[in-house]
Amino acid sequence: MEAFSAALGGWHSMYGWEFLDRPARTADWPGEPSLTVDLRPGPAPHTLFWFTEGWKAGEGTGYCIEGTVEFAGLEVTRADGTPVPVEEFIADARHYWDVLFGRRGAPPQPQVVPAAAPSWRQPVPFEDED
Repeated sequence: MEAFSAALGGWHSMYGWEFLDRPARTADWPGEPSLTVDLRPGPAPHTLFWFTEGWKAGEGTGYCIEGTVEFAGLEVTRADGTPVPVEEFIADARHYWDVLFGRRGAPPQPQVVPAAAPSWRQPVPFEDED
């Protein structure tokens, strides 16, 4: 996995919303995952579905890399370190995406991701070879 990740010429940050405790997100996955890393014994009560999209420069092939993380506890904080109750975080995020997709309320104001946004790797700019 490390060699494959290092070979990617670029990738996007994780985005979207419906990723906490959403078993339908993985309903079409094969019964046996291609990679499993066990850090704790047995299943946990919550799951986090994650994904990112990446590509290899010059290859023209995109990859969607996805997985799940099982966990027992989650701590959410605002940028200033103020704790946010998990239930509030989930409710606010669901409301935001309902508004964004026109299911209720007014559309949100555009947001810009800061240059110092958290990332699991340094992004590499995509170079279009066309």
